[in-house]
Amino acid sequence: MTDATNMGAAPAAAPARRHGSLMQADANLRRRHRAEARFRAYGMGAIVIAVLCLIALLYTVLSGGMGAFRQTYITIP
Repeated sequence: MTDATNMGAAPAAAPARRHGSLMQADANLRRRHRAEARFRAYGMGAIVIAVLCLIALLYTVLSGGMGAFRQTYITIP
């Protein structure tokens, strides 16, 4: 088995990129940072909702099951 390379084709030219300042955020970077902040906020909101649902579920289960811990004494003469 041999590795074949295409010797006749010229390498594709890389697209020219505009290099801006590293200290100043361009529009794409600002948009990406806003999207990341939004994603983090959605994640934190989902976690808060999940914790509230868990608390509600535990409250429902524990309040419904408290009757099982009561004892009734009947005295028969």
